[in-house]
Amino acid sequence: MGARWRIGSGISIPVLNQSWLPSKDNPYVSSSHEALRHCIVFNLLQVGNMCWDEEVLEDLFESRDVDLIGNIPLPLTPNMDSWYWAFEDYGSYSVKSAYRALQVLNGRWNSQDNSDVETTFHIMVTCPFTMACLERGLGITVMIGEVEFGSWFESFYNAHPEDGIDKLTMILWGVWGARNDLLWNKKIASVERVVSAAVTYLELWKVAQLKNGDVSASTSHASIGSELWSKPSLVELKVNCDAAIFSREKSHGLGWIARDSAGVLLTAAAEKRNGGVDPVVAGAMLMKEDLSWLKQTWGNSGSFEGWVPAGVRLETDCLVLVNAINNTRQILSPLGLIVSNCIGLIRSLSMFHFSIQFVKQSGNQAANWLARSSGSCPDRLSCRGSIPIGLEAILLAGMH
Repeated sequence: MGARWRIGSGISIPVLNQSWLPSKDNPYVSSSHEALRHCIVFNLLQVGNMCWDEEVLEDLFESRDVDLIGNIPLPLTPNMDSWYWAFEDYGSYSVKSAYRALQVLNGRWNSQDNSDVETTFHIMVTCPFTMACLERGLGITVMIGEVEFGSWFESFYNAHPEDGIDKLTMILWGVWGARNDLLWNKKIASVERVVSAAVTYLELWKVAQLKNGDVSASTSHASIGSELWSKPSLVELKVNCDAAIFSREKSHGLGWIARDSAGVLLTAAAEKRNGGVDPVVAGAMLMKEDLSWLKQTWGNSGSFEGWVPAGVRLETDCLVLVNAINNTRQILSPLGLIVSNCIGLIRSLSMFHFSIQFVKQSGNQAANWLARSSGSCPDRLSCRGSIPIGLEAILLAGMH
């Protein structure tokens, strides 16, 4: 169910009837070309290179398989093929993740819910229990025009006052707690209890904030991430990166931007790629590209228009990725291959004081805009060229 091959060389992995594709729904090759019957994954690589042979893929596989294979991370040099557990970010098996996967496979957590698949959007929006909670707590009937939770929440955020957003957040938090209570403890919560508890907790929290002088929970930026973008120091370069997943299109966007101590754009990139990938893997692939750009620009005593920074700060809103790079824990999943490549690139940039930090999405708006606009804006931007209006507004706000 959750066991997957991580490709080291591909010599040990038959192409057919093995779970090696990066898909949680179906990790098996669906193509049926005669040449694949006795083919191993190694045969799909370029001769002498750890890169996919795109001509071979196009000739032998259906488009669905081509997109999935093209997004599989490969090591820089061949090593041993190995197994990992697909339902944990770091690839190590756990009983908890296996049980959770079985619950999703069974497809229902509420006794009144007959849906086949449990997704974030279903749990938080379209589940009958959730809809009843929202109707009781907010007095609204959920209008479903989106299929992704992030898009739905953004639409709600733009259309409702702040107190309604606070209440929505607390109700959804209560729904998630009720779900976990049912799955783990077999306790059934009523709509009235979930809504009442959510509203009570919210009011108590507001009172506590007033008594404490309205101290924000975000004062410890080092541990939970900055909420707003800030300029780097005088001799420092700041690079922000983000990935966006377009589930309906089965594609993803990558965006990154480099700015100096004045907040001026030095260069930025946006790229849209085919294939659905895990968000953390997409972020890691993007970070590898950022680091490659840094090495290409400054690696051999080079400069950017005569400027050489003393330090580089790379920021992302993917906390799992930041922890994966900053920690020494072994990562068995394909993410580990990319993280190893990133760490190698960082070590090769010894001329810089280098740091990788987590920021909240609100502090990563420029990179997020580039990732979401990939495909509709230029692939590469610079301070000498024209800047799209949406990005320009974000950059101007960061200069003040």
